Amino acid sequence: MEEKKVWEFVRRQLKTQRGWRIYYNRIPMILSELKVIPFIQKNARNKYQEILNDFIRINNAWEKVTTERKYFINLRYVCLRLMHYRKVYHPYEIPLLRTSRKKVALDLIFDQLLDQAMEDELEEFLQEEFDLD
Repeated sequence: MEEKKVWEFVRRQLKTQRGWRIYYNRIPMILSELKVIPFIQKNARNKYQEILNDFIRINNAWEKVTTERKYFINLRYVCLRLMHYRKVYHPYEIPLLRTSRKKVALDLIFDQLLDQAMEDELEEFLQEEFDLD
C-alpha cells in the first residue's frame, strides 16, 4: 500500500465496520499505535503548542467575525489548515474535507478568522507594550 494513501485505507476499514465511524478523527493516533507511521514529527512539540494557541485565537475571533453560521467551522479543516500554516505535515495525505463543495466558503471564513485573530493579537501586544487602555 502506498504510504500517502494509508489514511484513506484506514478510513475505509472504519467505514465498513458498524459503529466505527466515530473513530475517523483518531486515525492518526491509530496509525501511531499500530506503529505504521509516527503521529508526531520529531522536534514538533513546540509547533503543536503554537497550533493550539492559534486555534484558541481563532476560536476567540469566531464571535467577532460576522457570519451566517451558527456553529464553528469543521474542526479537522481548521486544524489541518493551522498545521499547514505552521508547516507541520503528516507523512500521509489527510483530506481537508470529504467533498470540495464547501471548500470555497470554508476558505473564506477561515481567512477572515485568521485575519481577525492576528488583528486581536496585535492589539493585545500594543496594549501591553505601550500600556494603552
